[in-house]
Amino acid sequence: MEEEKKENPEQEGHKVIIQTYKGDLSNALDATEADAVQQLLKASRDKENFEKESAISKKQRAWYTVGALSILLFSVVAILFAFYYYKKLTVSVEESYSVGIFQKSKPIIASETTIENIFTKVNSEEVFPENKPIILNIVSDDKTYSEVNKIQFFDFLNAKVTEPFLYQMQLVKLGEVNSGIDSTPFVIISVNDSEIASKEFAIIEPDLLKIFHKALGINLTSYKEEIGGAFESNYFYNLPVRILRTSNKVDILLFYGYVTPNTIVVTTKPSVFKTVYETIVKQI
Repeated sequence: MEEEKKENPEQEGHKVIIQTYKGDLSNALDATEADAVQQLLKASRDKENFEKESAISKKQRAWYTVGALSILLFSVVAILFAFYYYKKLTVSVEESYSVGIFQKSKPIIASETTIENIFTKVNSEEVFPENKPIILNIVSDDKTYSEVNKIQFFDFLNAKVTEPFLYQMQLVKLGEVNSGIDSTPFVIISVNDSEIASKEFAIIEPDLLKIFHKALGINLTSYKEEIGGAFESNYFYNLPVRILRTSNKVDILLFYGYVTPNTIVVTTKPSVFKTVYETIVKQI
């Protein structure tokens, strides 16, 4: 036992020192100046406050973005609704055409007469001035006295026309010129586009005699050979016309031409064509 004590003589007077984190921190705090500690704490608080403010700012910006998009979407919807509503209330205005100002007959109710006897009826009831174009005032009924439209006009003639041909027309009127000896009918038409209308007339030329023979007082049974006949180009009073002649290739059966850039006259006598043209020219 004595030997063991001698072998470890240092153990008796030696103290073991144990270091801990808590102790190190305490020592560090003791060794650090108070100002430095305050700066560290302040920097930590500032960082924490900055992070909080950044988070709040991000949320606010997100709400602002959502609000702006909502307002923009609402504005677009409001504009579209206003445009649709305005369009529903607005009546589109189409360009209108006129065949000129002519004297008219008394109203002729379409259902009370036929195209075959309309001129006999009118001339027995009224006396018109000589060499003056007269428009026959054909109306649809005796309540509104509205003039027949282009569809009703060709129904009155018992004539079938193609839709493109009909589409190019704005107004179609039946008229006559009293020469003092007899009366010569004519059809006057206002068109949308002269170039397109000319093409449509050229396409339908083989059927023009069948379409207008009743309106122009032509007895079709006497001119069976001319049905589908070819038209020829010519000039009347320096105005271009298209002519369908009888089988003898001399006499004119019917013709059509422009008296204004948007007005076509279909008739059987050049003198009637001239009278209508001069009447319109005087109005310009």
